[in-house]
Amino acid sequence: MTRNRNTSYFSLAVFQFLVPFAFVAADEPAEIQPPAIDAAMLTINRIYDGSEFSGKSFSGKWLSDTDSYTTLEATASGAQQIVRHEAGAETVVTLVNADDLTPAQSSSPLKVEAYTFSPDQSLLLIYTNSKRVWRNNTRGDYWVLDRAAGQLKQLGGEIPPSTMMFAKFSPSGKQIAYVHDNDVYVEDLLNSTIQKLSLIHI
Repeated sequence: MTRNRNTSYFSLAVFQFLVPFAFVAADEPAEIQPPAIDAAMLTINRIYDGSEFSGKSFSGKWLSDTDSYTTLEATASGAQQIVRHEAGAETVVTLVNADDLTPAQSSSPLKVEAYTFSPDQSLLLIYTNSKRVWRNNTRGDYWVLDRAAGQLKQLGGEIPPSTMMFAKFSPSGKQIAYVHDNDVYVEDLLNSTIQKLSLIHI
């Protein structure tokens, strides 16, 4: 009788010890799986995390007195070229290719960052090798491509690299003006003479 009573007390003690753990285990929440998201659903993450809704830009330059515009494009090999498009048509003509952009003493073409055609489109002013000034890359090197002769010429004479700014063709297309070290210069494309116009720093 005493043995049975002791066994009962032991069983009751074990039961009282284990019961709280059973409730704790029961109270633990099950792992919650996030609901599946419909790929077609518009979400904040879908808008801002990817490029699906990014705006597409277009950068073209109209050719004067024509219905055509040009774009700077990359070939399959990654080289740059300038292509002419006829507005309202599918006609595409390559005006300047990678060979045209390669200086005589170089094995690789210039990296075109900006370009401008002369009024008669016979010359191409190329901006490259730029450096950042404050927020924008406004200092760099300028080259001129004579499209008929296939010749590239760097402007500026002995001016240090990446220090020229805001180069523009003259109306005749025979001269180019630019800024260097806060002075305005004009370079004659026929004889390569350079004239400083500003008497004081601007």
